[in-house]
Amino acid sequence: MKWDLSQLEIIAEGKTKTVYAHPENPQLSLLYFKDDITAGDGAKHDVMKGKGAINCETSSLVMRCLNRHGVPTHFVEQIDENTQLVRKVDMIPLECISRQIAYGSLVRRFPFFKKGEQLPYVTFETHFKNDAEHDPPINKSLAVAGGLLTNEQYKIIHGITIKAFKILRDAFENVGATLVDYKVEFGITSDGQIVLADELTNDSWRVWPGGIEEHMIDKQVYRDTGDVKKAKVGYEQMLELVRRF
Repeated sequence: MKWDLSQLEIIAEGKTKTVYAHPENPQLSLLYFKDDITAGDGAKHDVMKGKGAINCETSSLVMRCLNRHGVPTHFVEQIDENTQLVRKVDMIPLECISRQIAYGSLVRRFPFFKKGEQLPYVTFETHFKNDAEHDPPINKSLAVAGGLLTNEQYKIIHGITIKAFKILRDAFENVGATLVDYKVEFGITSDGQIVLADELTNDSWRVWPGGIEEHMIDKQVYRDTGDVKKAKVGYEQMLELVRRF
């Protein structure tokens, strides 16, 4: 069923998505994907026509893949070109990042890593969601002490982040691409279950077809060049890849 989103209550709105209250079921929400593309915590901002539809389908396919492999997510179904039906959650204000290859901020922060270096295992770190402070790193001790989540909940998001990364790493390998790193977020349902939420799209990861950096098709293209048309080609190519998952 489709609803007129303009008539629905906005629960939350970010740079690239809007969450609406479900008009009939308080346990569900509607997640709308916009055409906006941003980088640098919103410092760079453009509109990429069609991006919302591309990312909505991309994330829907990826969430279905994770669901099939036993990863709990908020995703229920895609209900139109730009909108998903999702379980309503209270978001945990952490970004959870896993990496298999040293790149980006990891290399800038820690010069003992070499750009493009294969890491010995899938790593895990958390950042506090705060654009004004550029999402600073936060460890488990501070996250728990600050009341963001419990010690047990931190262990759960750690485990799911690593598991989901390995599932998607293998899925990308099967279609000839390398998952370099990704960022995921989590929410808590009304019955207390922690689920992977938000989105998994070109805005969430770095992916190199053939394992070659110069062949990147993710949002890094936009970060590096600011070229919306060039970046859109990568988003379209990504959708074609995940259609093969």
